[in-house]
Amino acid sequence: MMLRSKILSGFGLMAAIAIGIGIVGYSGINKTSALLDESMNELLPSQESLSGIQFGMAQIRGSQSLLLLANLAPDQRDGRLKVIAGGMTLIDDGSKIFEAIPKAASEQDQWKTCQAAIAKFKTNTETFAARRKMMETLIAEKKDEQLAAFEAELQADQLGYMFKDYRAAVESLEKIIVATGEKAKTARVVAAQ
Repeated sequence: MMLRSKILSGFGLMAAIAIGIGIVGYSGINKTSALLDESMNELLPSQESLSGIQFGMAQIRGSQSLLLLANLAPDQRDGRLKVIAGGMTLIDDGSKIFEAIPKAASEQDQWKTCQAAIAKFKTNTETFAARRKMMETLIAEKKDEQLAAFEAELQADQLGYMFKDYRAAVESLEKIIVATGEKAKTARVVAAQ
């Protein structure tokens, strides 16, 4: 009888250990699954949308610099204006996607600051495009003196307050990108444990 009870208690102990390992494994799998879901549903779209906004802003800024040239061929001007429109679309689309993603209170505050900076950048971009069209009129009418003054003013604005507003938007966007990246890094570390 003693041998039988030893064998049964050994099997019972092994079954208890197997159940314990199974519970720990199941809990780890659920934790990893939840982190993967968060990564796929929040962190990845966050990074993608923020990168889209940043890329759109860079496209716009580059096109603005080229549009300062009065002697730019008409097809090149049209191309640059289309790039600006495309950049505005990237900013709008990225903003809509990021807005829909759940955020912590601190992230929400950062996003509000960033939205204000982006809105200012977009307003400057619209003003720049309208003023560039006015420049087209001066070019067509061959008003060289007015064109030179207008071109200098536009360039000064673009290098002055427009650049300052662009940098403010980029810096606030970069803070959110870094914070989101840190959140993703933390999720990877937790998933690895």
